[in-house]
This record gives sequence, C-alpha cells and structure tokens, in this order.
Amino acid sequence: MLTIGGEVIGGRSFEIIDRPIPETRAFAELRDTLDWAEGPLSHDSQVALLALAGLLDADPELAESVAALSWVRQGPRGEGLRTLQQLAALAREDVPLARRVAAFPWLADGVNAEEWLGLRDLALLAGAGDTATSLAAGLQWTADGIDPSERWGLSYLRTIARHSPWLEQIAAFPWVVDDMTDAEQGLLWNLDQLAVGDSHLGNLVLAFPWVQDDITSRERWTVRYLRELAGAGAGSIVGMPFLQALSPAGAAATSVLRRLALRAPEAFARVLEHPAISDGITDDEAAVVSTLWGVQGTNPDLVGALLDPTQATVEERVIELPESGEVTLTIIRTKPGTERSLDLVESAVRSIEELMAAPLPRRQVTFLFEEAFPTTFFGAHYGTHIALSPKVDSTAMSRKDAFRPIVHEVAHYYWGGHEPWLNEGVANLLETVVDGSFEDLPERDTVFPCPYARRISDLEDIGPQQRSRQFLCSYSLGFRLFRDLYRELGEDFWDGLRLLYQKSQVDDDSDDCSGTSLGACHVEAAFKAGATDEAIAAVDKVLDFWYEKRDPPPATPE
Repeated sequence: MLTIGGEVIGGRSFEIIDRPIPETRAFAELRDTLDWAEGPLSHDSQVALLALAGLLDADPELAESVAALSWVRQGPRGEGLRTLQQLAALAREDVPLARRVAAFPWLADGVNAEEWLGLRDLALLAGAGDTATSLAAGLQWTADGIDPSERWGLSYLRTIARHSPWLEQIAAFPWVVDDMTDAEQGLLWNLDQLAVGDSHLGNLVLAFPWVQDDITSRERWTVRYLRELAGAGAGSIVGMPFLQALSPAGAAATSVLRRLALRAPEAFARVLEHPAISDGITDDEAAVVSTLWGVQGTNPDLVGALLDPTQATVEERVIELPESGEVTLTIIRTKPGTERSLDLVESAVRSIEELMAAPLPRRQVTFLFEEAFPTTFFGAHYGTHIALSPKVDSTAMSRKDAFRPIVHEVAHYYWGGHEPWLNEGVANLLETVVDGSFEDLPERDTVFPCPYARRISDLEDIGPQQRSRQFLCSYSLGFRLFRDLYRELGEDFWDGLRLLYQKSQVDDDSDDCSGTSLGACHVEAAFKAGATDEAIAAVDKVLDFWYEKRDPPPATPE
C-alpha cells in the first residue's frame, strides 16, 4: 500500500522502478509548453513529468488538456502534484472516466486537500471492479466540487466495494448517485462498519425500503443504533415489524432500545420478554416503547403496565402543518383522561410552529400522562416523548391551566440543549404568548425573582443546577430577559428569536459566537442583527439589567 502524508493513494501490488523521463517527439512537444520543465529538474518536477508521460501513453489528447491547466503550467506542487499522479493512474484504469474528471470545473482552478482526497477515492473506486467503475463514472455529485460529506462518501463506497458484495445493490439506490448529504455519508459509514463486522445485519438493513429510496438524518441514526444493538447482542430487533416502514415513533423506539441495551441491560431484557412484544414490536407499539427510557429512570414499576394493552391506551391523530407537513400526535395513559387533551396538544403544536416559522424538529409528538419524570418538576421533555402529570389530563385542572404546560413542553422541541435559562426562558415566554396571558403580566418586577442569583451571569457562575431548587431560577430569570426583549422590540422580536433558532442549527460565521449550543453571545448577536440604533440600545438595556454582573439602575423618582 502506498501512502503520502498518511493518506492511501494506492492499494494494490506494485513495484517502484527508476523510470526515465521519455524522449519521444510527442513528449518533447508537450514538455516544451511548460517553462518549469526546462533546465535542471527538481524531484517534484521529475514526478510531474512522469505523470504527464503516463497520461500521454494512455491518451495524448487528455495529456495535452491537463498540461494546459493553469496550475500545471505553473508547476504542480502539493495536492496539485498528487492530483496529476492520480489522473495518470486513473487513465490507466479508465480513460473515459479520466477525461470526465479532468474536465471538472473545480479541477481547472487548482485542487485543495478535500478535492484531492476525493479524487483519490474516486480513482480507487474505479479500480475495484466493473460495478464500481460504472458507479464511479455515474456519480453526478463529483462534478461540481468535493465537500467533506462527498469526500467521505467516496471513501466509504470504495471500502465497501473492497470488503463486501453489496456495491451492486448500493449502486442502484438513487440517493447514492444524485448527491451526497451528511445523512447519506453517515449511513455509508455504518454500512462500511457492517461490511467488516456484521454482514448478515448489513444484508437485512439493505433490504429495508426506507434505506433504498432516500436517507434522512433520522434514518441514518436508526441504522447506527441497530448496529450498536447488534453489538450488544440484540440483533433480533432488526427483524421486528416496526422497522419495515420506519415511522418517527419507530425511530424513537430504536433509540430507546439502544439506550436500554447499553445502559440498563437487565431492564432491556425484561422489556423484550414482556408477553405483549415478545413476538416483535409492531408499529402500534413503537410509540409506547419510545417512552421506556424515561420511565425506566423515573418509575420503573410502570414499564409493565405501559406494555400491557389491557392497561394502557394509545390515542393518536395525524395532522398536516404548514411548515412541517405530516406530524403524528400521540397520547399514552393508563388511567382515563379528558377528551380535550389531544385538542390541546394539536393547538400547542400549531401555535408554536407558527411563531417559530420553522418545521417542527420531530414528526412524532408523544405525550405520556403518567408520574414518570423527576419529582422536582411537573413534567419533562425527553426528546423521544414528553411526560406530564396526569393532573394535566384530568378535570382537576382548568382547560387554560392544562394548556400552559403542554405549550411549554412543545416549545422544547425547538429549544433544548442550550443554556438552561435560555431553554426555559423562551419556553416560558412562548407559553404566555400562546395562551394569551402575556399582556396580563407586570411590565417590570419590583424584586429579583431568584433568591440565589440577581443576574443570569451570576446563576451561570453557580454551575449546573439540574434537579435543584436553583434550577428554578433558570425559568424566572430567563423568562424575564426574553419578556423584556419582546416588550422593547415589539413584533421585531420574532425576527430575532427565529434568527436565534437558526444559529442553533448551523454555526453562524457572521457573529463572534462559537458553536450551536446557544448562550448570551448568540442572544445578543441574533437580536442586534440588522437592527436600528434604537433597537440595539434596547437590547443592551435588557441584557445589562438581566444578564450582566452589575447593579440594577437606580429607581426613577416618582
């Protein structure tokens, strides 16, 4: 195997020989077009001339077109020199493909490291058999440049071709040929791992219709979880009915089963041995299974009752949302509830999506009305589902009082994984806006609502407060910061909030804030972006009062 800088550039048997630079008339004419090829030659120049000679042997017309490229005329170095060598190797394998590659627009203006590595893997793929050669020639997404996802996708395709007989199947999948997204290259990585570690499981995965037609992020992660489940000795799950047509609830159930298998194997065994699902989890049972990680951690005695169809009931509704499309709403309970609950869930989901003007991050919204959350709180958002007190699902609470915690938890589909005061502050604000109680709130609190910290920055200095009384300050202080931003900015507030959410999806290079886990820096950047001087001053006033480590401004005399 030949490597340069730790990167493989050749994977078959070969011998290194001291090959002289050709002295034929055709090569002399080609060499005369290159100023750097005159006089004494450096090592790199000799290597470049030998690569051009190889191209000339394979296809004189191709050699002339490559020699005319600006970066070749200037004297290829680094990635350029490697690219020239790789083109010569590719031409020996497949002249038409080498011609196609040499005509790529991104190759004409010089080659960066990502592009060179992609070209290397494309050439190695082309030399891995007839199917691989045909696939390499048909990959449309290699023509406009090689980004990191595409470069890794090529790498996984060529190792799959080397380790398994799956390439003929994979080459027929439309998503392999038309583009290469992060989700798709992630699935190829998992297939690459399966090719070496568990080819039987890989064959089952390749047979899923949802693997063949398109790949979403949800599907990519599901395949990874299945691979990890197999590694934990639970490969039989792959054959269960709920995986044949992967619903959002099915993906959530797979995630939960993987957590149980890896972190609570005894509980996992009890789940699979339950009579209701011992013959395989169905689509109808997947939503219940998706709640079991949270239930196991907070109320394990409830697991058996939830799996028992004579004790648990599942209420479901499929709705169509403007931004998200089809979303499934599910309520699970073991005691009678109120008919209004599913209507409240739908109203909350519609209202939050409208305010955020972005698709709901999950297409499955599951509410479990059971005592299955930390005792400090009234409910919890687990990602796979929301657990709320059964009181919310009963006539013990008014419709208005029941609506607020439902809205709050739905908001966490958008707002989670950031500073606690940000997650809870935005959720509290959205709760009061959706239920109409915002206008009834006082314009300014006369006292600070947290006995442990006067400012959010002071609260951050205390450190993590999850499941402590101090954590309640994240709700009160964060809410007041966003409440005052809303009051100061009016309807322009929503533009800032939506931009803040966008910053949680993709790292924004236009600000000085790092990452997508949001904090005060991101809040300031989002609400000041494109704002007037007056609005910027208003944002500063709110942040100075609720975040910065400074005393509150003196009271204005009456």
